[in-house]
Amino acid sequence: MMGKESIIPRREAAKKMTKKNLYFQRLLFLRYLMAFFFFFNLYWLLAASLIKQVILLIPASMLLFSIGSACEFIRLFGHVAGIGRKQLFFTAWFFRLQLVVLVVLFLCTFFGLTEAIFPYITVERMLYIRGGLFLIGFFSCLGITKLNKILRNKDKHWQWISIFEEIDRKGE
Repeated sequence: MMGKESIIPRREAAKKMTKKNLYFQRLLFLRYLMAFFFFFNLYWLLAASLIKQVILLIPASMLLFSIGSACEFIRLFGHVAGIGRKQLFFTAWFFRLQLVVLVVLFLCTFFGLTEAIFPYITVERMLYIRGGLFLIGFFSCLGITKLNKILRNKDKHWQWISIFEEIDRKGE
């Protein structure tokens, strides 16, 4: 039979893992969104390099920004404290810059610049490109909104963390 002494360390370890998991999940949507944008820009860079366009500088620079954002997420892995603006500096700028790039690309599809940016896309498929750019821009807006909530501690995960820590302090 197990004594009470062996249960207490397990309980403390479970509390520690729960807290670490709550903090990890707080940034999960942003991690996945950043990974999506990394591959979006990588594929765009590959497509632009195949036709030797000068525009390939845009996805290449976006890839560099995404590396800075990835480094921030790696550094924050296992971080069990509040998150400040300095800790997600590159991530905030990356999502804003990505949104600007997507808006410019979306607008370029209306002004006849599609052949210069997307020479491998036919005019009949341009509606799909516009819809895709709009949808990706929408997700970028969601990422910026989520990031702002995290930085102000107004997100649901922070509320769950606060409730968990309050219960833990009370010893329930």
